[in-house]
Amino acid sequence: PDPRSEKAAIHHVTRFLRKSGYSVRSRELDGCGYDLHASGDTNELHVEVKGCNGPLARFFISRREMASAKADGAWRLAVVTNASNKPTRPQLLTYAQMEESFDLEPIQWAGNARG
Repeated sequence: PDPRSEKAAIHHVTRFLRKSGYSVRSRELDGCGYDLHASGDTNELHVEVKGCNGPLARFFISRREMASAKADGAWRLAVVTNASNKPTRPQLLTYAQMEESFDLEPIQWAGNARG
């Protein structure tokens, strides 16, 4: 992950949500499984933002983020490619849409002693 692209993507998605009528607050430091809490007149969204440096959508998603995606009906994924230069328009994907759109594969496992 590129911290500069992540920061640019958060800014871009925040602006997008505000222009769409949501009030937005950051949850990035709360460890809740998403980055932005967006409240609208009739609904609420919990948005996990992924910023990509180039034109390909490639990102890492944590165990906590994945658990939130599966359990929280308000959870959405916003992937922003070219985040630092010419960011793409965010699409807010549900967990099911994320699974349809991306190959999600674990790249690492943790081994813990039993007992």
